[in-house]
Amino acid sequence: MTTDLNFSSAFFEQFECPICFEYFKLPIHLCSLGHSICNRCKERSRNCPQCRQPFIQNSRNISLEKIFEQVSKRCKFSECSSEVTLDQWHNHQSECKYNPNIKCLECGSSEEFLINHLVRNHEYKEISMEQNECLRSFSGPMASWHSNTEWPKGIWKFGEEYLVVKAKTHSGVFHVYLYRISKNLIAISLEITNQDTGACIKFKGDIPHISDYVDLSTSPHFNCEIKQLMTFIKVQEDEQDTYKLSVKVKKKDIVMYIEEPIIEESHLDEFEEHAIEELPLDVFEDRIIEESSLDDFEV
Repeated sequence: MTTDLNFSSAFFEQFECPICFEYFKLPIHLCSLGHSICNRCKERSRNCPQCRQPFIQNSRNISLEKIFEQVSKRCKFSECSSEVTLDQWHNHQSECKYNPNIKCLECGSSEEFLINHLVRNHEYKEISMEQNECLRSFSGPMASWHSNTEWPKGIWKFGEEYLVVKAKTHSGVFHVYLYRISKNLIAISLEITNQDTGACIKFKGDIPHISDYVDLSTSPHFNCEIKQLMTFIKVQEDEQDTYKLSVKVKKKDIVMYIEEPIIEESHLDEFEEHAIEELPLDVFEDRIIEESSLDDFEV
């Protein structure tokens, strides 16, 4: 009987979530008018995106979930030959060894265009920066500085380079986590200054890749006790209940130097003589930045 069935191309569009336009991530939820939404998008949506009606608690599209268990498709990564049922599609994409994409630090999905995904689905704000130096600020009521707070998330855009920024106040310490998207190595320095006293806290170091993200990680990042920051936090002139911390941000690309190949022993003395004469001074300057640690800030 099934051999008599024909499907139009629009049939397979019904397998896609109307918010993320990817195959539904199970479980599949229903609104009061019967529209479906995947579990990942349901967690971020109060109402149905198609009719604006509320979702029914504990209501699922069981029939479509059963279909997903029976429909399979080859992995979308060309080097992988696995046939995957749609109910396991997202799990396979995240774990596939041929996946060149970046794992989202918020929901764990595999994303080819992570920046767009973070802005669209996780309320990240993209902020254009000057090419190598810019002034940024963190603002909020005094309670935000003294209690556990997750600050608005951002993406600092330096030309074609993107840095993911997450800031938290946790257990009396202010943390700023920075992660690069590209494979290019990047060094960042952050500087906060009290304009009245001239007191200054400086911090610099290499930025880890987004694939190394761990929430509240002890990996290199900026961290400072709130009681120490109080002399740098100022009341905003136009909002008396808002307190702002201004931070000067500087970016520097790190140049990787490839070591010279090993020379046969008979020519070693000649090689060393030329190496000493031709070695550029800026090699040492860049290595100083490479070896610095994000936890090594100066007061």
